[in-house]
Amino acid sequence: MSDFKILNLQPLKEEQLYEGVYLLILNARLVPPHLLLTVAGKVYGISTKGPSFDKDVNIYLNHIKKRNIESVFVKLKLPSIYTDKQMLDSVREVVKAYPRVDIGAATCLSPIKDFMNFNYQTEVHDVHLIFDLLPKLQEQDIIEGYYQMNLEFAMNRGDLLMKRYTVFEVNEAIHDALPKVFR
Repeated sequence: MSDFKILNLQPLKEEQLYEGVYLLILNARLVPPHLLLTVAGKVYGISTKGPSFDKDVNIYLNHIKKRNIESVFVKLKLPSIYTDKQMLDSVREVVKAYPRVDIGAATCLSPIKDFMNFNYQTEVHDVHLIFDLLPKLQEQDIIEGYYQMNLEFAMNRGDLLMKRYTVFEVNEAIHDALPKVFR
């Protein structure tokens, strides 16, 4: 399985995250990474602990800096007819639909797929991993740019190779992360 290449990563300017929509790839070189959305400076996503809404992006930035977490921020173009309020309402709605990450039920990618389908009309029925989604967004000209934190030494001339992983590896990671109560 070949690596997945992200081209032309730029250093992140933190204030950028307070405007617009970003797909956040935490632990970008781990198998699997964790995926979240930021909308207008707020972070949304699901984990084995449940959904998270309206968390200030600074909480995540401080965590990323403190723990030196390799992170990619994919800036998405805003649909022309949407306001920040509509985007925030939309992301809250899709995240609310998932009680938590669970094997066979939902991954951290699930609400992101719904968000992309609803707001950008991205066809997601065949999207199972981030490597399936990013090329679709690129084809639709939705990606405005790629930014990074803590990946300077992993990149080669601005490009990053991410290890490809499988749905099986995602499910293994979910199983390992689930509290024993849910296993």
